[in-house]
Amino acid sequence: MVKPLCVYATAIGLLTVTVAWGADRYRDVKLLPTYSPTETLVEHAGYTLSYSEKDEQAFWVAYELTGQETRGRQRRSDDFREDIAISSGSARPDDYQGTGYDRGHLAPAADMEWSKQAMSESFYMSNMSPQKPDLNRGRWKDLEEQVRQWAQENDALYIVVGPVLKEKPLGTIGKNRVTVPASYYKVIADVTGPGIKGIGFLMPNAALKNPVSSYAVSIDRVEEVTGLDFFPRLDDRIEQSVEGAVDLAAWSWPREKTTERGERRRTGERSRERTGNTGGRAQEGATERETASETGWGRLPWWTIAAVCALILLRLLRKKRR
Repeated sequence: MVKPLCVYATAIGLLTVTVAWGADRYRDVKLLPTYSPTETLVEHAGYTLSYSEKDEQAFWVAYELTGQETRGRQRRSDDFREDIAISSGSARPDDYQGTGYDRGHLAPAADMEWSKQAMSESFYMSNMSPQKPDLNRGRWKDLEEQVRQWAQENDALYIVVGPVLKEKPLGTIGKNRVTVPASYYKVIADVTGPGIKGIGFLMPNAALKNPVSSYAVSIDRVEEVTGLDFFPRLDDRIEQSVEGAVDLAAWSWPREKTTERGERRRTGERSRERTGNTGGRAQEGATERETASETGWGRLPWWTIAAVCALILLRLLRKKRR
């Protein structure tokens, strides 16, 4: 009986080493979407973007988010401004003035609380896109909060986010004729183990009432809609595993708040991102995350639980021998 248990414990150890090796392979690799030499690529402290001059916003914004970074305490700077790193000139704050659209972050400010510079640079207009207030302060914000929770649970995530510019737009705004996208995407890859996985989201630029999970799709589906190849630097086998399908059960989900009070609370946040309101400081209140995995054994990885069980059984067997 002892021998099979030892073999099982050894297998767990080998699996842990293999996963750790896979995590280290991509730990220091910048996983950017495919881009052409003619694209305007700009790197800031917290994210990298590819800029569309025609649409006056990013094709995509890519960055890594770690669990440690989500614990930063840097306050919002709210210093919306033109991005001087865009050689052709980016959109300006007054392009959004009086339009009824929010200056919607692509890389969220709350993901940049780990650095004063990263926080400030998240307010470049190259990182903004015209979002309807009901989306920006509703389900889009809920998705951003959920991704931060996943970063804490999975050590590190690679995220690419942007507008769907291949669709017919809702129109343009401002002197620079900023495109108003009809929808947005976000893709998330967890390639640092133990479970390699990915998930994508497509959200219309509108008021959304369904749970965040109902907008989940495979990353392959987002690539079809956008024409982008998000993670070309991954090995083909890993890329297929991450992008080929979406397993909702592999990700934690909060209980959805559908009460009128909950909807009113969401709408009240992000008020400083609306056009024409530049004073004060927006508060990004954290929503409750009530999942079964947040308490007790649910917080531990499966291999840790298995190893603990194996050790307990070994001790019991030793006591019986005595």
